[in-house]
Amino acid sequence: MKKSNLVSVIIATYNREKMLEQAIDSVLAQTYTNFELIIIDDGSRGGPKSHLQNHCDSRIKYFFQQNKGESGARNSGISQATGDFIIFVDDDDCLCDYALELAVKTINENDNYDILYSDSIIFDENNRSYGLSSGRQLPSGDLYRDLVLKYITIVPSGMFFKKNCFDQCLYNEKIKAGTDTEFNIRLSENYLFQFIDKPLVKFRNYMRSREKTIRAKVFGDRINIDIRYQTIINSSKYNSLSLKDKIDITARHLGNVGLCCVTNKKRIKALCYYICSFILYPRIIILPLMVKAIIPDHWIPFIKNVIKNEIFKPGGLKGNFK
Repeated sequence: MKKSNLVSVIIATYNREKMLEQAIDSVLAQTYTNFELIIIDDGSRGGPKSHLQNHCDSRIKYFFQQNKGESGARNSGISQATGDFIIFVDDDDCLCDYALELAVKTINENDNYDILYSDSIIFDENNRSYGLSSGRQLPSGDLYRDLVLKYITIVPSGMFFKKNCFDQCLYNEKIKAGTDTEFNIRLSENYLFQFIDKPLVKFRNYMRSREKTIRAKVFGDRINIDIRYQTIINSSKYNSLSLKDKIDITARHLGNVGLCCVTNKKRIKALCYYICSFILYPRIIILPLMVKAIIPDHWIPFIKNVIKNEIFKPGGLKGNFK
């Protein structure tokens, strides 16, 4: 392992002071010690945190800025980084203590790859672990097709980069939520990914209500959806895809627009987009979305209750279909 390899660890944070402390502790506990920890406070309430500005560990560099969103905060961290490598850690996640040591060793042993990613250990708000997010071997190499067809999803937390990756590619600050997929697709234009089968990060998974809120932010903004689609079809690698793949991508985009319409209470428009998506590329998953688009929200609990108590209860209607 080359001691000269400085790693820039970037944590972008916003109003998560308690969880941030846990993320910081996980970085300071690394077995590989040649790192700088760059914390970008994206306008958290209460203003700059003096205990971070004057932290006793000189490797910590704290910056406070007016709120720019997650993309702007990560880009600010990149601009401050002086390391040979960069790794992101979300402010509510934690690095495994061996993460930097393993990543530096792996990327130095195989210079063909530019970006490392791994599975992640799932844990909740009470720090209880639930196993791995994927639990399977994921691909390495050119990941463009895997990413655009949603065969894999790579979260930014724990991704490990050669710094020169950011000479051509930064996060798109027009996207206010769910920036990761679009960013990774642009990365796949020029860079190769390597999967590490040992998790580098512990990823915090929230209760369903929080997940629903995040999903609404991602799919509630048509700009987010359109930028992601334009990134895919404007790629130099798009023409190498089969016609079937291109139809699949367009159908997925129409389905996402439909979801955006539902989120914004435009149900008739949503139904039209879902129907177009289904005609292009029939998927079973679209059918319940089509039904939900035309059913009032206050009917949903009643319908779920009927399905649960009348169809799937012991001796219920389900038995008639055997």
